[in-house]
Amino acid sequence: MSLGSTDFSAARLYTLRINVPNLNEFGFGQNVDVVGDYHVSNPNRLQWFNPVAFAPPAKWQLGNAPRYFSDLRAPGYSNWDMSIQKYFPVHESIRFQFRMDMFNAFNHVNFYKPDTNFGSGQIGTLNASWGPRQMQAALKLYW
Repeated sequence: MSLGSTDFSAARLYTLRINVPNLNEFGFGQNVDVVGDYHVSNPNRLQWFNPVAFAPPAKWQLGNAPRYFSDLRAPGYSNWDMSIQKYFPVHESIRFQFRMDMFNAFNHVNFYKPDTNFGSGQIGTLNASWGPRQMQAALKLYW
């Protein structure tokens, strides 16, 4: 049996950019104005950051928000992959191998980045996740 673990909770940084729809006077989108504290004390799936802390900029203004928020991070990514294999001898030089591979073996939910569409009613929520557990089996003949 072999195990593989991936934990990006400490290394995976996410820089958040919020685009303001319908205010594309400069041809590349505008940053928003930061009008309050966008941190929340206990981030969860329904509120990853405080959306009330942002407002649309005035007409023909770029907004005072930085291009990327370096202190906002995406949720961590934790993944365990497992493989189990067994050899069955058939003859002196022939054997079968049965193998079972499991990706995300413990079926841990890993969320994508939060919704950053400023015009949507779900800004700051985690709406999508990476794939669930996947398993595959194989039978090989060695001769």
